Amino acid sequence: MRTILVLSVLGLWACGGGTPPTTKAAVRTLDQRLDDALKPIPQGVRIIARVSSYEIGGSTVAEARQLMQQQGMADGSGRRWAGFTRWQHSWRWEYERLTSCQIKDAVVTVDLQVDVPVLSPAAMQDSTLRAWYDAWFDQLFEHEVGHAKIARDGAREIFQRIRMLQGSACDDVGNRANLLARQVYDTFSERQRAYDASTRHGARPAATTPATPPPTSPPTSPPRGTR
Repeated sequence: MRTILVLSVLGLWACGGGTPPTTKAAVRTLDQRLDDALKPIPQGVRIIARVSSYEIGGSTVAEARQLMQQQGMADGSGRRWAGFTRWQHSWRWEYERLTSCQIKDAVVTVDLQVDVPVLSPAAMQDSTLRAWYDAWFDQLFEHEVGHAKIARDGAREIFQRIRMLQGSACDDVGNRANLLARQVYDTFSERQRAYDASTRHGARPAATTPATPPPTSPPTSPPRGTR
């Protein structure tokens, strides 16, 4: 038997600093919230999910929004967003050679990272700012969870497509599996874009997730990653 590992990268994995110590407890809570939202985990799928944060201060809502415009996650075009979900799919399997070559023990892994803003301890002392943030953040986070679920469902679909493939030659079976997996990638990338379009990146009905106003016309190139 031979083990195959194929990587298909979806989205942008940006470099950044670690989580500030003052926000670690909040992020641990969000990690659990994300894990719970992705259950039940489909057969044949392995999920690695984490929440990363950047800290914002300010003494007013306007100041907090301005800081998100400056510190939010950048997409491939350089545009910044208050929340950002990135994912990576990988898949592996073994071959079983009997009368033909068949895929067995396929596993599809989805590696997810959700980037969100958290209020600094000083900003949290302002009751007005805290009340606005709490309501706004819940809506933002739910939108990003929606992106994570689409990525999870894509991994499930890849598994279903490749799990029982067979043929006379293992190389041909592997090539078919990779082709099918990439077709699923294309389908679910379109679902991510449709999700953003239907919710206006979370503005309907959730929070306004872009840190900057939405463009007057759609981008000419497809987005990489989810916002």
